[in-house]
Amino acid sequence: MKNIVRLILIITTSTLFAQTYPPQESILNVDYNNYQIPTSAPDYLQFFTQPEFNNIKTIRITDPANQYFDDNNSLRHAYSTEAIWNSDDSVIRLGVGNNTRFLDGNTYEVLPFNYPTTRGLHWSKIHNNIQYGWWYNNGKCTIVKATFDFNSYTDVETYMRDFIDDGYTDMRLEGNHNEPSNTDITAYHGRRAENDNVWVVVYDLENNTILHEYELPWVQHANDYDGAGGLRYVKVSPNSDYLVLGYFSHGTGENQGVWRHELNNFNNKIQLTTGRGHSDVGINQAGEQVWIHFYNYNDYEYSLVESRLSDGAETNYYLPYAIRPWWGHISMRNINRPGWAYVTLGGIQANVVDGDAGHIVLAIKLDGSGIVENFGRTYNTAIDYNHETQASVNSDGTKIIFASGWGGYLDYLSHGTAFVSEVNTTLSTSNNEINDIVLWPNPATDKVFLSKEYDSIEVSDLMGRIVGHTNNLSYLSSGIYIIKIKINTNWQSFKVFKR
Repeated sequence: MKNIVRLILIITTSTLFAQTYPPQESILNVDYNNYQIPTSAPDYLQFFTQPEFNNIKTIRITDPANQYFDDNNSLRHAYSTEAIWNSDDSVIRLGVGNNTRFLDGNTYEVLPFNYPTTRGLHWSKIHNNIQYGWWYNNGKCTIVKATFDFNSYTDVETYMRDFIDDGYTDMRLEGNHNEPSNTDITAYHGRRAENDNVWVVVYDLENNTILHEYELPWVQHANDYDGAGGLRYVKVSPNSDYLVLGYFSHGTGENQGVWRHELNNFNNKIQLTTGRGHSDVGINQAGEQVWIHFYNYNDYEYSLVESRLSDGAETNYYLPYAIRPWWGHISMRNINRPGWAYVTLGGIQANVVDGDAGHIVLAIKLDGSGIVENFGRTYNTAIDYNHETQASVNSDGTKIIFASGWGGYLDYLSHGTAFVSEVNTTLSTSNNEINDIVLWPNPATDKVFLSKEYDSIEVSDLMGRIVGHTNNLSYLSSGIYIIKIKINTNWQSFKVFKR
């Protein structure tokens, strides 16, 4: 007997389509010897293909001649571990610090917002029209929620909490960015009034609630900013059950290197590494939470290491000497395509032609196989920090955003110029797919409903593991799931956010 549901309310949903990615190949077979120095800067908002990568198209998405990019800080994105696209990839946020600019996530046209002034805005992982930010002034840290109307191009800012009311004299989000997860749980660190120790505060932004507060000894370091206490960053794991703490100092001490702490049992900890390189947290092909970081062979050669958060076990992704970078960045914002790390390789050995002009971006398969997907070159000279590539990826892993001086032609600007490289996505046109079914609500807390009768339903996680055969999702943890329904011999899939 068919299940019957009634159409009460129609809410737009995200139907899954087949995605196309660059060809997979062994990292040992990648050839980067055909590097050609650019002869000019690409035109603004004009797609082009790179000579070696015909399956990748690239577009320059900022231009100082455009009135909306009057501040050079707005010419580029923030950082590799920042989610630059919103939760449904429909909008891009550019800018460093307060200089925010919004672009259409598909056409890359500027959206004419009256731009907010709140510092440190980060996209919500749940809501596509919300960003959370913070004001830091004279030892205060106030959390702000900005809600955007993409029709009127306006926003409303709501003050959520001032940490001074919780006994803190100093609180920062520095070095944390926003984690690759499906929740709006993040972590701050700072000081309380009663002592000079450093505190880690785990915070649920969705519910405006402090979840955990942990105290650590204060250890001064020469590179400290005010209120750091030797702590460089705090990252929350994708499933929000681990914290990764990175310290300024290298070594085996409790306030050195990088440590993993259990979120609900902070003293249960292991040291992941004695150093602290560029890194990110994510999910590997086995569905395990991992910390991916660059390992320094010597003063200028780096390779990649995966540390499993449950026990610290390592998998090494040895980069061949020919493409071993002088430095690099990692992005795992691809929360809808777990199991891959998107890696910027800077100044690779085989292509030191014009400074660090040999930059490339690879998606590395996190299963130890050495399989990669090549997202092409960035042609960046990286003359200083503001011009570094720092590629970040969208949620389904089909697009990367990066900064570039394009072989030196755009280095006259104070910051790098933003580019996007993307693969061509192919919408499924199979005859056995249904195209007129609506699912609601999305996000959901318990039951979801469909606008047509169906024969069967299958629920799976993003790793493809079947987790149920019911429209009642109340038993599932918060996250993103795939619901697949069957009508006769036809099927349709939906991406559903479970609160």
